Amino acid sequence: MKFKKEELQALAYDDYDTSEGWEVMRRQIIDTTRWSTVYQIIFRKDDKFYGTVYAEAATEAQEERPYEDEGDLIGVTEMEQYQEMVTDYREIQ
Repeated sequence: MKFKKEELQALAYDDYDTSEGWEVMRRQIIDTTRWSTVYQIIFRKDDKFYGTVYAEAATEAQEERPYEDEGDLIGVTEMEQYQEMVTDYREIQ
């Protein structure tokens, strides 16, 4: 599936229209480089889930916008939602 670059940039900047079926489900940092922070974003559009990866400048000194080096249409991966149980640990108070 492909979406317009402008639509995905709007999702990255939380500047999208929920009345048109868009919803960001999760955005998380998955990597960092010297100059960039790499994010994975999971979003819903018309009751289907999709995922994509983009990078942004890590500091104000760099200029990098999400998907800036991509074409007009960006390929995304269809995703499915699932649940899992996780065991974690915390200090005893």
